Amino acid sequence: QRGVDTGWDWQDAVKMVGFDANNNPVPIVATLSGATNLILDADGFYHTDIANIPAEAIGLGTDSTAFKGHVVYSSNGVPIKRLEITHKAGPDLVNQTRSALALSGFAVCTPIIISGTIYNDGNGTTGGVDGTVISATDGDQLYAHLVDASGNVVDVVPIAADGTYLFDSHIDINTDYTIALSTVQTLAGNALPTPVLTTNWNESSEIASADAPLNGVIAVSVVTSDVTGVDFGLNKKPVANDVAEPSQANPGGTTQVAVPTLNVTDLEDGTPTTIVIDTLPTTGTLYYNGVPVTLGQVINNFDPTLLTVDPDAGNVTVSFDYHTVDAAGVASDPATVTMPFTYVPPTASDNSDTGLTSGTADTINVLNNDTQGTYPLDPTTVQLVNTTTPIGAVLSPDGKTLTVPGEGVWTVSPTGTVTFTPDVGFLGDPTPVTYTVDDTEGNSTNEATISLDYLPQATDDSDLGNSIGDT
Repeated sequence: QRGVDTGWDWQDAVKMVGFDANNNPVPIVATLSGATNLILDADGFYHTDIANIPAEAIGLGTDSTAFKGHVVYSSNGVPIKRLEITHKAGPDLVNQTRSALALSGFAVCTPIIISGTIYNDGNGTTGGVDGTVISATDGDQLYAHLVDASGNVVDVVPIAADGTYLFDSHIDINTDYTIALSTVQTLAGNALPTPVLTTNWNESSEIASADAPLNGVIAVSVVTSDVTGVDFGLNKKPVANDVAEPSQANPGGTTQVAVPTLNVTDLEDGTPTTIVIDTLPTTGTLYYNGVPVTLGQVINNFDPTLLTVDPDAGNVTVSFDYHTVDAAGVASDPATVTMPFTYVPPTASDNSDTGLTSGTADTINVLNNDTQGTYPLDPTTVQLVNTTTPIGAVLSPDGKTLTVPGEGVWTVSPTGTVTFTPDVGFLGDPTPVTYTVDDTEGNSTNEATISLDYLPQATDDSDLGNSIGDT
């Protein structure tokens, strides 16, 4: 109804149908000055409810710019490429309108936009959401979902190659939404499942306002204007790899051996610089910069040349677990370092001296033909053992002196030589004796023998008082 003359009614009907760029129909919704007294008939035409004409339908005159009494059609934010308008005359009324259809003009409304960018953000929340733009994680396409308050997807778009996304339809003013990022595309009209990312990828930052928690979902409140900068930062988990060192000789003592360089990588950082020791070796001591490492120790600004281990003696394998942490604070899975150490025992060989002059002392260096193993031989540890000593022989408690009645005395010097001094009148070969020697780690050799061979002693002979011709 137009004008101040209440005797005029609007009996005609109008139908509008919109089409998008792909020629798909777009619903057009009509309102009458915010009232609800419009009727949509079965043919899609809007007309007024004659029996209940709202007061606000009474116009302020014939001015076409007057708001009251105007029917407003909207595509509800969906962009349309083409608009078809169909007019249908209404029923005859007592007081017909002066104009069956009056179009006051069209207002082309810019849709509300929600947009953002996806970044490979290697430093987490430090400095906000930043890094290198991405549209996929390890080849898996990323999708942005516009989700309503009921948890249903309103719209979904793939992340563009430049890392951006944009929603420009199905967005109402004064409405709350969430934007969800996932590698699984959920079509509009369906409930959104929990967003997922490619294995070993995680959310590292979300929007400049530090949205929390980092779960791939950002809350957005639309008022009457665009919402931009709804950004996501993603980070790939760093990797710590097992390290296995070839077998090496056990150095013994308190000697420290360099641990092989830990094998850690990170997509964003290259080589992470934080190492955490998860377990300690049980067959040695782990050191960093000369100080024993503690369980769970976090080593920042890690220098691989400062990590060493002192293995226990013998055949042992030193192992420990570690992990790395990237600049975003994301920890890798644990990895293991394995370092086998081998031990070779010393070996003693039999010794002999021949062609000796009977009745004289003889000194023999028993170490000359002995072989050290992993560790050097210790000459001061040469000692005689009573395995083959004759009955009645006396061995000193320190193994340095062996007295054999009727033969002589064996003595061991601090330099590892062994001397046999025969008793006066003993001119034969002494009974062989046995000895051992230790290496510098206290490991003993097998038993080896010492044998001496003296030449027989010749004496003058005489045969007197023989007759001539005797033989």
